Amino acid sequence: DQIISQKYIISTSEIVTPIIIVCDKNETYLEASISFHNNKSYLDSRYRIMLYAAPLHGLFYIALLICFIIALLSKAGFLINYHIFLMLTLLVLSANMIVQIVCLVSGIVRPEDTYVKYIFFGLNTLSSGLVFASITLASGGWQIHTVRFDLGSFLFSLISGFAYGTEYLIYNFVNIFGAEILVYLVKMISLIVFAKATVYELRCCEQYLLSYALIIDTVGIDSKTTPVHRRILMQNICLALIVFYLIAEIMIIHAQLFIPIMPIWVGY
Repeated sequence: DQIISQKYIISTSEIVTPIIIVCDKNETYLEASISFHNNKSYLDSRYRIMLYAAPLHGLFYIALLICFIIALLSKAGFLINYHIFLMLTLLVLSANMIVQIVCLVSGIVRPEDTYVKYIFFGLNTLSSGLVFASITLASGGWQIHTVRFDLGSFLFSLISGFAYGTEYLIYNFVNIFGAEILVYLVKMISLIVFAKATVYELRCCEQYLLSYALIIDTVGIDSKTTPVHRRILMQNICLALIVFYLIAEIMIIHAQLFIPIMPIWVGY
């Protein structure tokens, strides 16, 4: 039995993967503990930008939540279930950023995992599901244009969002070289399911508004002068934004797969 301590210095910024090769698998037993350390911290140099990005994201979500609450209070009694769901989503997003900041700071002084890291994994997965579901609900005009609620579309978006947010879980628990491919497949399938459910809800709400506009036109009133026309325009803008988001997200996912050295902040 031997205990060997080795220290290597890598002078350039690299993505390092330790590989241990054992010639005699029957007689040799190795227990290895590997720790990577930068000049001043244990934190991966690719995540340093997160020390600045995470607080900014957190402040943005908190400010958005506060502004949203103030806007609701200014309209006394105007509180619908979608507002509650949206506030819950913003609250979870804010908590997720706060926990991520704690993870990053703890990663500077210690190499080992902490329980805060697993709380971040859970909140990240939860927040992704809530964001996807809230977008789908807004696309369908739930309690905004109509009281219609499609449970199937909601669950599809919620589950696809949960799956989309499992990126960190896969990298942490799936100890294989093909983890990047698995993350890619999970993200792409999640986006396809989310897009299908959201566009379906958009079209259903648009058909409802168009039928309403048609009724208005039949009674001799120009529907373009009514709030219904503005709501139809809102749906078209919402569709354009969702298409833009999906295209951008797909481009980033492919870039992360084929360009390993791409900065982390691009997909943040």
